[in-house]
Amino acid sequence: MPIFGNNLAAGHRFSPKKSTARRAQSLSNISNLDSRQIAHDFGIDYGRVNVTLDDEHLVFDRGNWVLESSSKHPPSGTGDAGVSNKEYNQLKHTNSSLRSENNLLKLKTEILIDMLSEHATELKLLEKELEEAKV
Repeated sequence: MPIFGNNLAAGHRFSPKKSTARRAQSLSNISNLDSRQIAHDFGIDYGRVNVTLDDEHLVFDRGNWVLESSSKHPPSGTGDAGVSNKEYNQLKHTNSSLRSENNLLKLKTEILIDMLSEHATELKLLEKELEEAKV
């Protein structure tokens, strides 16, 4: 028994009627919200952006990522929650320059100690020669 009747056997093709075009409904409810709600949801005030990476809690504050707290490396007695990238880079640069200055001062100290020991040795030799000349 044919499903669509005997029209296929008679040479007629199956052609369903064309449906009317449907208007797509929007899934968004933005048009139903009032202006205050739209400004709150889509405005430029995003609030506080928090990120947690490997037990490090970072907060985006005034254009910089700031370390909020850390379970591995707590802030060292400064009382604040951490430093921004800019402050970190400045501290890193200052630390590097202080280390190089410290190395230079150590080198100068070693040179002065060598000079002092050389002069002390020369002085002892001169004193010894003076005593031998007296005898």
